[in-house]
Amino acid sequence: MSLTNCFSRTFAEADRVLRPGGTIAIFDHVWPSSDIPEVQACFEKYWKKLFSFFPEEAIPAFTGFRDLKIPYPDWVRNDDMKIPGKYTVEQYLVFMKSTWVYRAYRAAHPDDDILADLARDLTEVLDRSNQGGVYTVIWPMFIFMTHKPKL
Repeated sequence: MSLTNCFSRTFAEADRVLRPGGTIAIFDHVWPSSDIPEVQACFEKYWKKLFSFFPEEAIPAFTGFRDLKIPYPDWVRNDDMKIPGKYTVEQYLVFMKSTWVYRAYRAAHPDDDILADLARDLTEVLDRSNQGGVYTVIWPMFIFMTHKPKL
């Protein structure tokens, strides 16, 4: 199912359940980033390797659904939210193991331990950066907010 169909169904359901003037908010995060350029380079290297394993329908999420058509006349979008978190290499690997794209990659490449490679690269970068074993991961967030039109 495409996300376009998903959002069409979402707004159809909003029309069904929201009272006139009721609020709908859609939020998500886009690519995580780091405040350490070398860590960011590691993220980009490995996300590029995984990118082709995302379903085509998921690609608009990476741009924050910039082309999403909101069927209600008055809506706002906020891209100012960021959720920072302190991570160790192991904690970031736990996150990566939980992603659908990692599982798809592993199914296609069972002998390629991509997370071991990522762990090695991140550890080397952190050792050189004198940051210790903890680094900041920043999750850029976006939210669309709108109201069901009043009758």
